Amino acid sequence: MSADSKVLEHVLRHPKPFARLRIFSGYAGWKPGQLEAEVKKGYWLLREADTEILFNTELGLIWRTLLDSPGRGYLMNLMQNLSVI
Repeated sequence: MSADSKVLEHVLRHPKPFARLRIFSGYAGWKPGQLEAEVKKGYWLLREADTEILFNTELGLIWRTLLDSPGRGYLMNLMQNLSVI
């Protein structure tokens, strides 16, 4: 994972550069202290990066898998609390 264009160029020189290439792009910005306050209030679900999930999970299932991975169960708990299931 990198935002470095040289890393991307290196990957693209591979014989099958798109076989496992995934590009995630976006931007978010906060005023000073805003993100820390949102984390403290529980507005963000924090977890360590999991390359197995990011690179070996079907694209449409990445978020569900991240939220529902062992020890997390965020999605299931949210759905139960909202009486979705």
